[in-house]
Amino acid sequence: MKVKNWSCEDISNTATKAGLDMPVQFLKWKIESLGRDRSESPIKPQFNQLKKCMKKFLKSKNIALKEVRAFAVKEGFKMGKLKKFFECNKP
Repeated sequence: MKVKNWSCEDISNTATKAGLDMPVQFLKWKIESLGRDRSESPIKPQFNQLKKCMKKFLKSKNIALKEVRAFAVKEGFKMGKLKKFFECNKP
């Protein structure tokens, strides 16, 4: 059976019956976020600029990215998406 035009409430109720906690507000937020254009996000360009700045600063102080990565891991920092940043040796 195919059901079209489900509301957030319908999805939440079905999920609850299946034993999942899926609040209506979360579903509404998630559906709204699908329509947003990710390229307009101001965070990504700023993050890229920060990465470039950090690489140049570390290079000017003659600090290898591998040293910073080793320090971060030793101190218990979660690398997440920054892992790629530390694997790259380009300025």
